[in-house]
Amino acid sequence: MKIAFLIMAYRAPVTLSASISSYRTLDADIFIHLDSKADLYQYMDAMGSSAVGCHFVQSRTNIFWGGFSMIRATIELIRFSASHGNYERFVLLSDDSAPICSPARINEV
Repeated sequence: MKIAFLIMAYRAPVTLSASISSYRTLDADIFIHLDSKADLYQYMDAMGSSAVGCHFVQSRTNIFWGGFSMIRATIELIRFSASHGNYERFVLLSDDSAPICSPARINEV
């Protein structure tokens, strides 16, 4: 089963970097929409080697939490990931969140 992890990112590259190792144990791809207010290269640098292999959305949105811009960015993230392959599941997360179950459990649900 192919899984796409869709990450809405802004301020937590170190937290995201720590979570990515568990996402990579699955047959999964990682797609990231970084808020346009953040510097992409600084964010990737803070992620370190875990940024390698992640797909960053090029068409970035200036997001206001809870606003329509967040919906627009989420739709763009879904479109971007769908253009990269056929996925059976999509998992939407933010960069400051971490899975509450093991990768094996994510694969079962």
